Amino acid sequence: MRKSYREQKEQRTKRRRSRSERRKSFKKISQQESKKLQEEMRKLVSECGLTPGQIADFSGYDASNIRRILKGYRKSAQMDTFLALLKVAGYSFKIMKNAPEDDDFREHRRFPPPPLEKSNDNDDEP
Repeated sequence: MRKSYREQKEQRTKRRRSRSERRKSFKKISQQESKKLQEEMRKLVSECGLTPGQIADFSGYDASNIRRILKGYRKSAQMDTFLALLKVAGYSFKIMKNAPEDDDFREHRRFPPPPLEKSNDNDDEP
């Protein structure tokens, strides 16, 4: 039996709300992760022994922008800026694949990922 227009509309609204709530939660998590990354970057850059002016000269960014980032006044910075600052500090950024058991989004993949390997507690069997 076909649903009424009102039922269809309620169902669409419910879907929209759930998507919106998911986006908000992901945004909050990404802001927290960004904050942690900035704190770590500030620590690494301060350990390199260069002044913010020198870091700005070597990285090619404006000195006032670098000072705001290093003092924590900026809520976020672009990834290019992070990479440039880390390079000046003597570090590099490497993208690595997550271990399958650490992949929080396995169930949302478009294609089914390979199954997780189970650890064998019985090492006696060949």
